[in-house]
Amino acid sequence: MASTLKAVRFTNSSTSFQTAYTALGTSPSTSPATHKSTLLTGLRVVNSDSSNIDHTYSVQIVDSGGTAYLLMNDDVIQAKAGRDLAPGGTTMVLNQGDIIKLKADANSSVTLHIDVIERDA
Repeated sequence: MASTLKAVRFTNSSTSFQTAYTALGTSPSTSPATHKSTLLTGLRVVNSDSSNIDHTYSVQIVDSGGTAYLLMNDDVIQAKAGRDLAPGGTTMVLNQGDIIKLKADANSSVTLHIDVIERDA
């Protein structure tokens, strides 16, 4: 079983939800020999605003059927601060096509750091 560790950094450029990461993979029922899964092992929000301004952000996961699940909604992050949304060894399984999205109140000031392991089953 091969695994690939990926670190993704996404900085918003709009005040609406934008795609930060889309989970890869295949369904185990349709192609068991090539089934892949994605494990979310880290999720951190950082306010990189150099003007010492607090910002509001939201993070959601949208499943392949289009249903959105909010992980954080309209939370305030202090200037030059970070917040772990998956602390202490938290691992989430992402299904094929699941999308992590970020929305913030300021363009290019809030960054989402995502750590995933993409695994061949």
